[in-house]
Amino acid sequence: MLILSPKNRNTMKKTILMAMVILVTAVIDFYADWCGPCRRVAPIMEKLAEEYEGQLVVYKINVDQEKDLAEAFQVKSIPMVLFIPLEGKPMMQVGAMQEAEYKKVVEEQLIK
Repeated sequence: MLILSPKNRNTMKKTILMAMVILVTAVIDFYADWCGPCRRVAPIMEKLAEEYEGQLVVYKINVDQEKDLAEAFQVKSIPMVLFIPLEGKPMMQVGAMQEAEYKKVVEEQLIK
């Protein structure tokens, strides 16, 4: 799992854009530290990153620290998770889901 920080900000922004351009399967979790539902989603994202390592990349982007990225992805509410498949259109989920629901999206839409 990659967490955007001031140290890797430029590299990660480029990686995210490249993921969308060169079709790397990815999950992008937009969150904030103060957000209760985001804190419930965080361990699920960690599990997905471990379970599907080598099949997809999970990014975590703190919307308070990365306002330009949040704006670029039109994040209006959090948690917001963007699923970027190898084929087809990216899918966006606003609001927290259960772990099984995230896994279902990953397995049916991203790594099918």
